[in-house]
Amino acid sequence: MPRDDRTASSGTMTETPKSGAFRLGRLRSMGGDGLVMLIASCTGIVATAGISLVVCLYHVLTVARRASTTSVAGTGPVLVPGVCLEPAGHPGRDFLLRLSRASRFEEAEIVVLGGATRLGVTASEAAAGRQWLIENGVPAERVRCEEASRNTLENLRAARRHFTRAGTEPVIVSNRYHLARLGLLARGLGMTPLFCAAEERLTITPGMVRRLLLEAFFIHWYVVGKTLARLLRHESMLSRVS
Repeated sequence: MPRDDRTASSGTMTETPKSGAFRLGRLRSMGGDGLVMLIASCTGIVATAGISLVVCLYHVLTVARRASTTSVAGTGPVLVPGVCLEPAGHPGRDFLLRLSRASRFEEAEIVVLGGATRLGVTASEAAAGRQWLIENGVPAERVRCEEASRNTLENLRAARRHFTRAGTEPVIVSNRYHLARLGLLARGLGMTPLFCAAEERLTITPGMVRRLLLEAFFIHWYVVGKTLARLLRHESMLSRVS
């Protein structure tokens, strides 16, 4: 399954990997099951002359346009998935948009998700996000970190395991282009969170088109992989997507 351009890490301070080992680790992290799912997804795109990918892109674009920033009021914590940090170890633009939006939820517990995922940067996404929130006026006691997850699916698994309680509705704050995949993965994990867009509106730029296309591809990969795993009743494959 896709790994959001992240590397493996289990904590805040980690030994900086060498570039060769870093790339090899990323390939190994996909595993044989992930590679089979990727090949099946690409085959599906070719077999449908790209139509299946266009359907996914339409879904991503629709969710991105319709997402709300004002009508979200959950009863659980506000969850903020991390984004790979800048080379200097600071949150980048997309991450800052998520953090800024989360900071507007008065009195809510905020949980920042994400481990150390950038080569050469030892700080975790969660720690960097927590620091920014505190520096921008959010009381430290309201901000928690989950630093073991390395991608969107692991973010949601951590949220399900640690930060969701019966009778509560957590709110997940993320960028508009990311919300469709978050919703799909959350439903696959049996979660029913609310979603809040980080940006006021969707602005189409060349960079945004690239992000939307990438999200569509990730969704296609997930759907095809999960369908294949169910058809084959392949427990190892299913464990990667659930």
